[in-house]
Amino acid sequence: MPVVPPGNPEIPAFLGPTGGKQGARGEARPPDGDSAEPGAGAGIFMKKWYVYMLRCADNSLYTGVAIDLDARLAAHNAGKGAKYTRGRRPVVLVYREAVRGRGAALTREFAIKRLTPVAKRRLIATPARRTKRPA
Repeated sequence: MPVVPPGNPEIPAFLGPTGGKQGARGEARPPDGDSAEPGAGAGIFMKKWYVYMLRCADNSLYTGVAIDLDARLAAHNAGKGAKYTRGRRPVVLVYREAVRGRGAALTREFAIKRLTPVAKRRLIATPARRTKRPA
């Protein structure tokens, strides 16, 4: 396939962000390592993101987003995470919620951060939303 400079109007839309990969129906396929979420619609590929809450050593709550929750939790506990959690270690994962895409994760994170402390505790206590990891 010939290399065409970006922004060329002669490039078909499916050649854009995927580097020229196509699915069976001509829709764009994700680059290697990405996967389509079921029901996301043809040609739309999103990674699963997590919105999470940590309980810090001083009993405060921290809310954030991540793709790899295990790596992010390890980073927080190693002092390489958010500045807020560095001086409040160890932190424990108390809540996680899977969402589709970074935008949805950031929107949900903002909504959780606006909740009152009582509402956050209620959210953490909801059995369907609680993390299944040991404390």
